[in-house]
Amino acid sequence: MDLSIFLDFVATVNNDENLNERDSNTFHVIISRKLIKEQEERLLETLKKNKQAIGWTLDDLEGIDPSFCTHIIDLEEEAKDKVQLQRRLNPTLMEVGKKEVLKLKDVGIIYPVPNSM
Repeated sequence: MDLSIFLDFVATVNNDENLNERDSNTFHVIISRKLIKEQEERLLETLKKNKQAIGWTLDDLEGIDPSFCTHIIDLEEEAKDKVQLQRRLNPTLMEVGKKEVLKLKDVGIIYPVPNSM
């Protein structure tokens, strides 16, 4: 497993940038290390100018009922946990899935988690 992407992400998380408001609220922003300094400054400036437009927490998302975005699994009292066996995927779909995962990993939407298995 190639951990270089994960290590890059960890280094980015450890060097996160803060946007400070006048009323001492702090917003944490994770910025990719792949950005050049000018891009990073432009991004931070844009975020500072438009911080009211961003939903930093669920409380900031006005008009969205929390029950809509809260996930609950209702189980019956006598229900027992059961682990299902892993199913095989059609080889054609497996190849499509691999390509999609690699594409998401390349653009930084997902990243490998060490010791996840």
